[in-house]
Amino acid sequence: MTTHTGTVPHLGGTSPWGRIDHIEWISPGIASVSTSSHGGYWVSYIDEEQIPPAARSPWLDKPGWYEEDVDAAIVAYVFAPLFAPLAGTTPDALRERAAANLRGSARHNPLYGKVCAALGIKG
Repeated sequence: MTTHTGTVPHLGGTSPWGRIDHIEWISPGIASVSTSSHGGYWVSYIDEEQIPPAARSPWLDKPGWYEEDVDAAIVAYVFAPLFAPLAGTTPDALRERAAANLRGSARHNPLYGKVCAALGIKG
């Protein structure tokens, strides 16, 4: 795995999905980024330490980046207290939704089975 660069995303900067068109800071170390075609989350190397190594950036050779379709559930699961108010729910409810997303993905891709195991998600 590549070492986390710690490079902070910014408008017009680059992401694994292309040029960043929109950025929303969830916390000082977590940002939601969008490009013209896709997006995801950037997690600082300090905050990423809270994510078990086997669950970090599972698809990308870009540590700190989590794509919006499935990998975002990893970020939501680990940082549920930050995301719950944005989603209008409780941290426990958000964590369960994220876990359900990851369990569903694990049925189709064994990589997410490893992610679930690393996060302690059963079933």
